[in-house]
Amino acid sequence: MNCTDNGFAPGRSPRFRTAWMSLVLASCYFIAGWFGLTIPYSGSFITLVWLPTGISVAALLRFGSSLWPGVYVGAFAVNLLIGSSPLLAACIAVGNTLAPLLGVYGLKRGGFHSALDRQRDIFLLCLVAAGSMTLSASGGVLSLYMAGLLAREAIFSSWLTWWLGDSVGVLLGAPLLLTLSLSNVRQVKQHFEEFVIWLLIACTVAWVAFVRDYEVGRSLPLSFLTLPLLAWPALRFGITGASLAALSLSVAAAWGTATGHGTFHIPDVHLGLFLLWTYMVTAVLTGLLITALLFSGVRAHAELERERDEKQRYLDIAGSVIVVLGADGKVRQINPAGCALLGRGETEIVGQDWFDLCIPAAARENVRNIFRRLMGGTVASVRFVESMVVNSRGEERIVAWHNAVLRDARGTITGTLSSGEDITDRKRYEESLVRGREELRAILDATTESVFLMDRNSIVLAINSAAAKRLDREPTELLGKYIYDYFPAEVARHRLQTANEVIATGTPRYTEDDRGPYSFALNYYPVLDEGRQVTGYVVFGIDITARKQSERKTLALLQRNQLLMDTAIDGIHIVDLDGRLIEANEAFCTMLGYTKEEAALLTIFDWEAQWPREELEPILRRLVGSPEKAKFETIHRRKNGERINVEVHARSVLLDGARYLYASSRDITERKKAEKLLAESEERYRLTVEAINEGMWDWELGSGNIVCDARWYSILGYAPGEFAMSYDALLWRVHPDDLVRVKEDMERLAQSRDTVVSEFRFRDSVDAWRWLQGRAKAVEWNEDGSPRRVVGTHADISRRKAAENELQQSKDRLHMLLTSMQDRVLVFDTGGYVTESFAGPDEHGPYLPPELFMGRSYDEVLPSDVSTRFSEAIAGILMDGKPKTFEFSLTAEYGDEYVSMATMSPLMGGGSYPVGFIAVIRDITSIRQSQHEVERLAQKNALLLESLGEGVCGVDRQGNVTFVNSAALLMLGLRADEVVGMDPHRLFHHHRQDGSPYPEEECSIVQTLADGQSRHAESEWYWHRDGHGFPVSMTVTPILESGRSVGAVVVFQDISERKKTEDEIFKLAYFDPLTRLPNRRLLLDRIAQSCLNSERTHANGALLFIDLDNFKVLNDTVGHEAGDHLLQQVAQRLAECVRSQDTVARLGGDEFVVLLSGLAKEDALALSQAMAIAEKIRVSLGEPYAVAGLSHRSTPSIGIAAFKGKGVAVEELLRRADAAMYKAKAAGRNVVRIWQDV
Repeated sequence: MNCTDNGFAPGRSPRFRTAWMSLVLASCYFIAGWFGLTIPYSGSFITLVWLPTGISVAALLRFGSSLWPGVYVGAFAVNLLIGSSPLLAACIAVGNTLAPLLGVYGLKRGGFHSALDRQRDIFLLCLVAAGSMTLSASGGVLSLYMAGLLAREAIFSSWLTWWLGDSVGVLLGAPLLLTLSLSNVRQVKQHFEEFVIWLLIACTVAWVAFVRDYEVGRSLPLSFLTLPLLAWPALRFGITGASLAALSLSVAAAWGTATGHGTFHIPDVHLGLFLLWTYMVTAVLTGLLITALLFSGVRAHAELERERDEKQRYLDIAGSVIVVLGADGKVRQINPAGCALLGRGETEIVGQDWFDLCIPAAARENVRNIFRRLMGGTVASVRFVESMVVNSRGEERIVAWHNAVLRDARGTITGTLSSGEDITDRKRYEESLVRGREELRAILDATTESVFLMDRNSIVLAINSAAAKRLDREPTELLGKYIYDYFPAEVARHRLQTANEVIATGTPRYTEDDRGPYSFALNYYPVLDEGRQVTGYVVFGIDITARKQSERKTLALLQRNQLLMDTAIDGIHIVDLDGRLIEANEAFCTMLGYTKEEAALLTIFDWEAQWPREELEPILRRLVGSPEKAKFETIHRRKNGERINVEVHARSVLLDGARYLYASSRDITERKKAEKLLAESEERYRLTVEAINEGMWDWELGSGNIVCDARWYSILGYAPGEFAMSYDALLWRVHPDDLVRVKEDMERLAQSRDTVVSEFRFRDSVDAWRWLQGRAKAVEWNEDGSPRRVVGTHADISRRKAAENELQQSKDRLHMLLTSMQDRVLVFDTGGYVTESFAGPDEHGPYLPPELFMGRSYDEVLPSDVSTRFSEAIAGILMDGKPKTFEFSLTAEYGDEYVSMATMSPLMGGGSYPVGFIAVIRDITSIRQSQHEVERLAQKNALLLESLGEGVCGVDRQGNVTFVNSAALLMLGLRADEVVGMDPHRLFHHHRQDGSPYPEEECSIVQTLADGQSRHAESEWYWHRDGHGFPVSMTVTPILESGRSVGAVVVFQDISERKKTEDEIFKLAYFDPLTRLPNRRLLLDRIAQSCLNSERTHANGALLFIDLDNFKVLNDTVGHEAGDHLLQQVAQRLAECVRSQDTVARLGGDEFVVLLSGLAKEDALALSQAMAIAEKIRVSLGEPYAVAGLSHRSTPSIGIAAFKGKGVAVEELLRRADAAMYKAKAAGRNVVRIWQDV
């Protein structure tokens, strides 16, 4: 497990993971510390082995240094456990925390392996443990000394003990926890039986060496018995087993020493302590070093195996042919590449003579000579020998061989090792390369590009004709020359810099050079040797002067286009076939309210609002696919959701082989609004011209010619041209009372250039006078300033004049109304000054006379507090335009206080703001006094309601509770807020006593609200909050206003106690107190009811009269108490013998009557049913009774009287049954007899 493999799910937050693991670390630290302190060595603070340091180092190393709070908390808690003060515990905990942190830092810096698979890791752990734990020992001892718990002379020994205990704790605990993993545990489990055997032996040896007492100094060698027990797990169980063994044996040794037993418990305490710690360190290091050595051996073996495998893999995958020949020239080994070269299998080649197998006859002897020279020791190796090899298919391949001798351990030559490379293709390539060079030279000389080949010092190695020509030189002149001497200084400096970069980095470069009159594109390529070292470079130069000029023109065009887009007022944008925005100018982004970055993510579907996507997609495809320009109007959607009208000009363009839509959008929202307003204005003008119903006329004063339009004639009821039109003819038709004013207006028209308005009466076609309003203006003038031409209109204002007359009459009536009102009415202008004032004829109070209000501000005539109310009302009206009502008080001169209510409303003119205010002030002094009286009475009524013992509640017309008193709430177990506003029937009157639903229409409250009649009900059933019901007596009284029911008052009383009393009275009146059976009165009533039911259903009934035989003897001999007990048992048996609809009654003494109802309709069957029941009773009553501790037997005599309908009186039926009973007595008792009408 590495430092990140902590077992937590990745979904957990790092903070939670750190906190949780810190808590676990603190718990482990505390437990280990508590265990260590159970065997203290020096006081209660210092122990022989402090395992928490090992736990801390392992945890911080495995899971990170961020767990240090867990170390601190654990150390703090442990020190508190042994009685340290909080301050002392905190100081010691600081040292206990910093020491592991320092140790972990040292291990990480030293390249520590947590697996402890190297010896240097073990030595590094020992070094760090010894060094870092000086910090904890120093801090702890210093804290104890400062706290007065440690004497000065004991400082060194305590520090040494503390330091050794912490250091040994690291060596014992850290290796085990660092190497603890599933794989290591599985290694131990694989040798489980062996581990158990080791454990048994280790326990025995530990007891012998560390627990059993010996003569002082004689048992020390016994500790060496444990060394094999440390080597055993290290060899068999791995690093975890070795760490566990060292820890176990060390703990056993420490426990034995601390308790005064074992090898290391000697008189010299310091020597014994030193020997113990030496043993612990030896035990840990023994196991760890053995394990590390094993790891080293395993790694070395694995490395050898790896090298051997790599060599074999090299032979297998090597592209070169590798052949090992013996001293006799036969093949000992060949790799797959050699087999592939020869076209044979390895078994076909090994053991064969190499020269006879694959060397051609012509070259065979030469190759044998080389082999002989190698075997003779003349040469140690022969490199790069080319020879022909013939494969199994007869093909000859050229192979370049590298040969070396093989020697054994004594240096004797045993064979040769040959490595060959098939260079047949390379040879052919070299031949073609020579041809290619010639061809390349021809191509370079023919190409228009400039080609240079230079060495590292920029000396020309090769140059083509085009390059030399551009330098005005011949190629031969430039060979071997420093090329940059032939360029201008600035050009040479720039190109040399690029060439040096290529030589330094070994990577190609591309530059464009336009410093001279021509522009060139230069490609620099490094020339590499076989060792990948740069030996020179090649430069290809292309004259791009024409391209550059074209690019400059294109760039200028693009810049102009971009400037046009950036400065354009219209929103220019480009979209592809899928509607994605490719580019847009600032105006388009501003139009839609997006930034450039936001707009880059848009599609046309984000801003197009006129068409849905399914309609817009085919439109977009049609626009992109069509070469024609398009112009249309649409609606764009802005970022904030606002919609704007736009005019779009669009055209499809082909860019880089793809079709795009190039469009410009112009915001025409304001234009649309203006067009709409213009259309509306023109329509209003047309309607106005039609609506004003004015006739137009044109008068030429010089000629006297007057032209009127058709509307002018129609206003007066004439046909066009019906009379000769002249100035005199018009004046003749003017009302005589208005004629002088009309002539004056005409004279004023001749003297003024303004429009002259005149109102007069004019005779129409039926000789009726019609009011006209004339408007005239001179539009042309003579040189002397007199009018030459006048135009005008005539409008019929007869209705207006009539309306004005009616308005004046209305004003007169309104004035009369206001002066007759009982209220004071004030009319203010917008400045608060009274323009009109009205007072009622009988007004009295603290107000000034109306005439004194006129022309004065309300601030002047009203007190400041009242005038403030008026100002607030006016401000409120100006805010929302709604009337305001308020109250104020004034005190008269004679001391009486008057309460007034003012309602102030706006007076609206032609505009949207008030032109004044009207205030209606009413004296409500008597109303307020009445309200105060009502409130006083309401308080009295509330006190009365609360003092009543009955429950009282009021309901409104809708049946909801409006008030309820405390008595009602107490009975119902509810709060007032749970009752008010609720339907009382649904709340507590919803079911009857038997649990059946109570229909709402049968509720007395609902009925009273419906018909306005009072109701009283006894034995109604109300329900308490806890679910139990109780009987009430309820009275519902309607609340009437003007004869209409507007609510009701419900008064109810809990009659549970009264019901109990009534039940007792009923039982005393109708039931026998001894047997609880119905008495004679109730029996007679039930017989009568049974006769009525029989009359209705035609069913038979029967009376059984029962008398106990010899009952008097029991009373006389045993006592009346025993007789009463017997009668009670008889009543119980009778009830068990009859049906549920039957009645058992006691008449008195020992006489009982049973009423059988609902027998069969057939007389005989009914009589047999009665006989069966009577016989059942006789048998039951004849059984023995337990009376006064004795068994008593009593028999009955039973008489039966049958009946059907109500033909026989009730008393007669009883007499008949009684007579039949006496017949049974006469028959010897204990029998049943039937009454028969003889």
